Amino acid sequence: MTARSLKSIFAWLAGAVIITAGVGALDVYFLDQYTDHLSMQVWPSVPGVVTKSTTVSRHGPKHIRVYGPDLAFAYTVGGRPFLGRRYQLHDEPSGSKARAQRIAASFPIGQPVTVWYDPHLLNRAVLDRGFTEGDIALWNVTFPVHALALGLWAGVGSRTWWRLTRHPAGGVRIVVHPGLVRAILCKRAPMTEALGSAAAAGFILAGAAGLPWMLMDVGTLRVWLVPAIAAAGAATGLIVLLWRTALIRAGRFDLLIDEPTGLLVLPRTMGRIDEIPIPLGAVSGVTVLEVVRQEGRHKARYYQPLLRFADDGGNAATAPLVEWPDQARADRFAAWLRKWLADARPVRPRR
Repeated sequence: MTARSLKSIFAWLAGAVIITAGVGALDVYFLDQYTDHLSMQVWPSVPGVVTKSTTVSRHGPKHIRVYGPDLAFAYTVGGRPFLGRRYQLHDEPSGSKARAQRIAASFPIGQPVTVWYDPHLLNRAVLDRGFTEGDIALWNVTFPVHALALGLWAGVGSRTWWRLTRHPAGGVRIVVHPGLVRAILCKRAPMTEALGSAAAAGFILAGAAGLPWMLMDVGTLRVWLVPAIAAAGAATGLIVLLWRTALIRAGRFDLLIDEPTGLLVLPRTMGRIDEIPIPLGAVSGVTVLEVVRQEGRHKARYYQPLLRFADDGGNAATAPLVEWPDQARADRFAAWLRKWLADARPVRPRR
């Protein structure tokens, strides 16, 4: 295992550990909030009266002004008077001024109210036992962050397994028929794309639901959004998985080596609109091209097995076959294809 291979594995491992730690912290927080919500459902209630009803504003994160209701209500438990100030147990100011005004308007001064209180901490009381919109906004991202964490751990596992074992033809699936060889050149595994798509869909939907509520005076978050976003994200991942699997079975990514016709057929990938047949006699070799791209503040390196051949006019031409971020994989596939061209016959890889 090379130093670059170890660096790649450690980079994926670090990302997976960081994301998993964040997911674990969110899970602990969500469990605590949900436990509080369940316990509030059995809190006793007493009558009370509103003594203060207005709104309050302050600067939140990144200097965004946030708003919240500023309520006070008097109630009595066992002859002891108490003053409560919580609309909901975990309610926090948000970017919606309209929401704060709407809540304050619902509790005018002097209005009788029902107060639910904690029997173990009598001064802990609320006017609403439901989920807070802030909690719902955070719960909306539970599915995409879990999908992202699973995707990263899948990447760690596949990269580690890849480097600890030998893979003929660079791990490319080779299907051998009499006189015909199919090399299935996928850039990413279908499951990887499915998990990535599910996470992306979940983040987009969570943002679409939460940002208007956080930044503008519109929108009310409902708890049904949480399973709805999870279901939509899972459905997106399943659709992508089925779609990519169907494309693979249809031969969309197949590099065909047809001995009876003497043709090598390039798949409709790497920017090619149609399949391109190339006479085997026109193929002069296979190399690996390194491509460096600027991605954000960092440079990413990708490797393309490159087919060299003579076009119809006899001019030298090249065609990239596939692109991977793994140089060893590209090198091994290029070596397998060179060997096949040198032997002029399909070579069944060791499995």
